[in-house]
Amino acid sequence: MSGGDEIVLIGPSMCDDTRNFREGLLKRAWQILISSGDVANMHLVVGLSLDLFRKALSCYQNGAFMASILICGVALETLLYDLVSAVKGGVKCERGHVWSIEPDYDIYEKGFGYIIGEARRLGLLDGGLENEINRLRNLRNIVAHYAQRRWKQVLSQPKQGIEHSPSILRGGWANDGDAYKVLENTASIMKDLIEKARIVLCR
Repeated sequence: MSGGDEIVLIGPSMCDDTRNFREGLLKRAWQILISSGDVANMHLVVGLSLDLFRKALSCYQNGAFMASILICGVALETLLYDLVSAVKGGVKCERGHVWSIEPDYDIYEKGFGYIIGEARRLGLLDGGLENEINRLRNLRNIVAHYAQRRWKQVLSQPKQGIEHSPSILRGGWANDGDAYKVLENTASIMKDLIEKARIVLCR
């Protein structure tokens, strides 16, 4: 079976015939994230973002591909906020394991641009990782602002296409191939961020 990159599911449905295949893929994505021992060592700091990523996996498993992409973006942003808050607040480590945290709660009042800048300053981000984060956030934004993007596409079509082809209005949905790539890339970025943060926090 191929990756099924043409599959688009809209609305509640029974288990489709590629669900088992997707379950194999989501296990691969999860394994990318947990392949680092630092994920367990940092769980006190990163637990919420891990739960969000698992929710994104569940959405993918059940065919909610656009929701999966959206939650990947939320998981990534949550991780960055929590890591910056922990570094600026402080943690207690023993043998590389974080066992106590004093978050800087003021961080959660800041915009995401500030968080990116602080993450860079604190040594959590390099240029390549920041570019990957921005690329994934752009994909998330494309889904989040679907109506604006889709109507721009619709209005570029001949007028009769808008009036006589409902499929045009429904086009542009994320498919399973799109969603899995975002899952895999998000897992890789989260793993890298957690590894960098553990070094910063427990040095």
